[in-house]
Formats: sequence, C-alpha cells, structure tokens
Amino acid sequence: MKHIRLLTILSAILISASLFAETLSDVTLLKDKFFQAKPSSKPAIANQISVLLRNTNPKEAYNYAEQAYKLSLTFKDTLQAALSLKNMGIVFFFTGDYTQAESHYLRALALYEKIGNEEGISACEHNIGFIYQEKGEYDKALKLYQKSLNHAIEQRDPASISGSLTNIGITYNYTGNISKALRYFKISYQIDHWLNDIDGQIFNLNNIGTIYLNLGKLDYAIQYFNQILPLSEKQENWYEKGKCLHNLGTIYSLKNMNIRAYNYLQKALIIREEIEDKSGLMKTLYILGKVLHKLDHPEKENEMYLQALKIAEELDDKREMSNVLAAIGENLLDRNNPEAALDYLLQAKNIALKINSLPELSLIYEQLVYAYSALNQYDSANIYLEKSKFLTDSISVDETTIEQSVKAKESEFITDHKSKNLFIRFFETDYTLYILLILSSLGMIYALYFRTVNRTHTH
Repeated sequence: MKHIRLLTILSAILISASLFAETLSDVTLLKDKFFQAKPSSKPAIANQISVLLRNTNPKEAYNYAEQAYKLSLTFKDTLQAALSLKNMGIVFFFTGDYTQAESHYLRALALYEKIGNEEGISACEHNIGFIYQEKGEYDKALKLYQKSLNHAIEQRDPASISGSLTNIGITYNYTGNISKALRYFKISYQIDHWLNDIDGQIFNLNNIGTIYLNLGKLDYAIQYFNQILPLSEKQENWYEKGKCLHNLGTIYSLKNMNIRAYNYLQKALIIREEIEDKSGLMKTLYILGKVLHKLDHPEKENEMYLQALKIAEELDDKREMSNVLAAIGENLLDRNNPEAALDYLLQAKNIALKINSLPELSLIYEQLVYAYSALNQYDSANIYLEKSKFLTDSISVDETTIEQSVKAKESEFITDHKSKNLFIRFFETDYTLYILLILSSLGMIYALYFRTVNRTHTH
C-alpha cells in the first residue's frame, strides 16, 4: 500500500511539473507580446514579465506589476489584480520595505479569498510568514508556513510545497533546531531537482551551505557555495549570488583569510546595493564590520555596525538588531570600555530573548561573561557562563546525527496531516524504496523537458 501511495505522489508531481513547460522564459518575447496583445490580455502578460524580472531588475518588475494591476482593474480581472499585488509585494520585500510588502500581500490575499483561489491563498500566507520570520516573530511565521504547506499539499503543488518546506527549515535554523532545518532543506532541494527549478536549487544550496557554515564545517560549506556561483550567473539571479558571495566572505573570515573575506564581501555589497536588497545589505555590512575588527580598524568597524543597525531598525529586523548591538558591545570591550559594552550587550540579550533566537543568545552570553568579569562582577559572570554552556550544548549537533536525521523516517513532518495527506505518508515510506523509485522515474522526468521556474523563497 505504501508503494502505491508513493507512486501516486510521484505521478502528481510529474503532472504538476509538466505545466511549468508552458512558462515563457524569454522576457524580450514577452515584452513584444505585451505591446501587440489586445488590452484585456495585457494584465496576465505584464504579470509574467514581472515574475521573470524580479531577481534581475526589481524596479522594472514593479513597473510591470503596477501596469498589470491598473489594467486588471479596468477589465475587472480579479485574478490578475491579486497576482499583480502579490508581485508588487515581492518586490517591496526584496528591497526591504516590509510594511509595504505585508500591505500588498494582505490585499492580494483578500482578493484570492474572494475568488476562492487556493494557490494564491497559499502563496500569500507563505510570503506573509516570511515577513514575520525576518522580524523575528518565529511562532507566527511557522503557523503561516504550516497553513501554506497544507494548502499546497491539498492542491498537489510541488513548487509551493518546496517553498514552504524551505522556509520552515529557515525558521528552525534561526531557532537553533539545526538537524530539523537541514532535513527540510534537503527534502525541498530534491523537489526542486525533480522540477528542474534552478532558482529553487540555488536557494536551497545556499541554505544547506549555511547550515554547514554554522556547524563549523567550512570546507563542506564551500563546496555548496561554489556550486551556486556559476548557476546564479547563468540565471542572472543576483539576489542569490549576492547571498552566496556574502556567505563565502563569512567563511574566509572564519578561516582568518581576512583580505579574501573582505573582497568577497565588497562584491556582495555592490550587488546588494545595485538591486536595493536592504536586508542583504544590512547583513553584509555587519560581517564587514567583523572583518574590519580582525584587521584592526575599530572606527571603520563601528561605522559598518551603525549603518547596519540603522537598516535593521528601519526593517524592524529584531534578529539583526540583536546581532549588531552585540557586535558593537564586543567592539567596545576590545577598546577597554566594559561599561558601555554592557549596555549594548544587555540590549542585544533582551531582543534575542524576546524572539527566542538561541544561537544569538549563546554568543551574547559569552560576551556578557567578559563584560561582567572586566567590571569585577564575578557572580554575574558565572551566571552567564553557565547559561552559555547550556545553550551551546543544546544547539550543537554533529554531522553524523544530522545525516542520520535526514535519512530517518519523517515521523514528525506535519502531525496535523498524518491521517489524511498522501504527501506526508510519502515521507513515512522506506527511504531506500524512495531512492529506487526516484531513480526509476528520472527518464520520465527529463523527458518532460521542464523549463526553469523563476521562483525564490517567496512565491
């Protein structure tokens, strides 16, 4: 019976994926088609163009989505109006305007609910969840991701299933559940591989590499990131290329190859400024500050942190606010100013506690040990030393444990759906059988000649 269930799901994936072959990937052809089309057809074409441009030219992507929205109102095309609002929301998200992004997603969601479009409802819930995630509101994010996943499973939409799995993994990673995060990323990567979704594969390679980076498996992480650079260049996916360059800069900083790290980070900074990726820019400024700390440029270091903090406050990104405040505190400690350092570190601690960001808390507690010791407040130092040890032990996972977890039966996948969703039962089947059946299906998959789906972590 389990074999039948698995084959049923694989068939559903293949059928859904074949629809992607109809997607036009040539922006120039679409633009020509837009100008020649009758007015009532233009909203759909403009939305297609917006989707294809979102990773390479956010401004133009927004302009086409805005045109699509105005035209759809003229022709009372509710579906295209909802899609155009969602597309504008994605551009606002990429450029760091979370308030406008959420507003557009909510307006799109209302229209999708009005016409009963489950795919659109799922995508909007997913994207709103990502905003909560970036703000550090992880419980809210997880609830929306689960809800979005439920819709995607019911609709047998593998691309949306993959996106939801990825973002659930990101949330688990942020809250310190590393083995669970990696499991979700690898499942999502396999789905993207089946669909020949290159952008989805790039995104998950970045996520998997980041996990190994956080575990200190730096050479292993580099292998993942080096796969991304040619793929992102080919796809003209500057958003993910900027992220990859940032991650490589971080790795070389950890290897104390600081000049090389600085060069990678400068390249990332240029890309992120060019595409107006405020969230990415903030993170790169933060890591640049760390590199300048190692190169003994305290004034430039602090300048990077202050720029990053300003963006974090604009975006209301609590996780990065905590990181940057802690970094400023560390800089002040090194400059023999423990009193000022303590103020920043306590601010960082309070924010990290509020959002339950365990990896950040562990590092902040270490710095608080140094700060209180420098102030001869040894009782407080010992308290934070014990807290740091406890958190470090709770979020540390060795590579063997992770790989065993990835290959284990997926008994915890989504408990709310164990009794009714075939897709969940798919993950409960024997892993060896799953691999054999996937291999036997490869000929069928590649025979479909899938075109790449232009999808990032938002839909």
